[in-house]
Amino acid sequence: MAVSGSLAQGRVKLPGAFERGVDIIRMLEHVDEWPEATGLYFIMPTGSQLINHTRFQLQPWYGDAQKELVGLWSNFLGLEFVMMIAAPNVLQSPGLKNWLYRPSAIDVLIGKSKRQIGLSWQDGRLHRPIQVTFEKLVTSTASKGTDS
Repeated sequence: MAVSGSLAQGRVKLPGAFERGVDIIRMLEHVDEWPEATGLYFIMPTGSQLINHTRFQLQPWYGDAQKELVGLWSNFLGLEFVMMIAAPNVLQSPGLKNWLYRPSAIDVLIGKSKRQIGLSWQDGRLHRPIQVTFEKLVTSTASKGTDS
C-alpha cells in the first residue's frame, strides 16, 4: 500500500514513507530478524464488547509525528490488531503495555462450545490467548431490505 503511493484519508494523500531504519523487504524475507517488540499486537482492552462484522479492514498506522508508517491496523470480524514494523516505545505511549503481544490463539466461546484459531511463534516466549465470548446475536434493521 505504501509503495503504491495510494494511501489517502478521504481525498487527502497520506505519506507512504516507512519509519527510518525499517527495511520492510528484509523483514518480509527474513521473519526471524524482526527487531525486538515488533510483530502482531491485539489492541482491544480486556472486557471489550465487539460486533462481529463480516468484513476485513486495513489502515496504515503512523508514528507520533504522523509522517512515517510504523505498522498496519486491521479489524478482522470485530477484533482489532496492529502489526508493528517499528518497535513501539512504551515509555512514550503507556497504553501499549495493555496490548497483547503475539497472542497464542483466538478462543471463541459460544455457550458450551469452544472454537480456536491457533497462532505459533518461534521466539521462546510465553504467549497468552485472546478469549472472546459470544453473548447474543445482533440484527440490524438498516441492513434489511425488501425483496424485489
